[in-house]
Amino acid sequence: MSPPAFSRPTARVLVVEDDPEIQYLLSQVLADEDREVLVVATAADGERLLGEKDIHLMVLDLLLPDADGRTLLRTLRARSATATLPVIVLTSRVSPELRAECYELGADSFLEKPFDPELLAADVASRLERAAARTRQSHEDELTGLLNLAGLLEAIDALEGQPRALVMVDLDGLRSVSDRFGWGTAEMIVDEVGKALGAALPGAALARPAGGEFGVALATAGVGDAEAVASSLLEAVRRFPVKGPDGEPFRLTAAAGFHLDDGKGDAIWLVEADRVLVERATEPG
Repeated sequence: MSPPAFSRPTARVLVVEDDPEIQYLLSQVLADEDREVLVVATAADGERLLGEKDIHLMVLDLLLPDADGRTLLRTLRARSATATLPVIVLTSRVSPELRAECYELGADSFLEKPFDPELLAADVASRLERAAARTRQSHEDELTGLLNLAGLLEAIDALEGQPRALVMVDLDGLRSVSDRFGWGTAEMIVDEVGKALGAALPGAALARPAGGEFGVALATAGVGDAEAVASSLLEAVRRFPVKGPDGEPFRLTAAAGFHLDDGKGDAIWLVEADRVLVERATEPG
């Protein structure tokens, strides 16, 4: 049994614009595969959606029925959750002073109405890709290229509201391998084992949180699914050919465990993450 592929989250673009014609134009121009375009007419509705959903980029009109767009921009930059949110300002009011003010307030781009739709679409695509690249880098384990702890916790969060499991595998004796052959050999083994586990569960949200510890988040129908994934990972470790620098083969073993969440309760996935992962890796399920 293999877990479902871990797909990249949909990029959400929030358009805050009160003109119906421009709303429609932006919703069409910015629509793309793996992208959701949300359109609202007021600053208040924009703030509401920012609190309800993960927004990856905002297109902001300065002239809104309930507020000056600059006020909303100033509010975004004062909050840690939105301080780095890419914001493209659209306005029919153009002056060097206004442009400079918007950039000082934290706007990433400033476009005059009427705007070139293709230019705007290219700007949005470029900024979303750069933001996605930064996110991938911050959630990637440098040694193996798998998810790191932050990436694993995000994968768990993505499954919130449905039955889910966290399956953990911990390589045995990694410290003794390091003592015997050096940390470089231990790192090589961890990297190669990561590749073997990835081959066993292609497309899965596989992570290396630390050391010789691996984890995978998956939607699950129950204990049987989690046990099957744990067994698959252990089998991949068991079959992995290990040799030291001297060419001498040795046996590599691992322990596995899992934690189940039925999606109905308040599972503590993010509290004291390192300790929780260790505990879940050893609990019998």
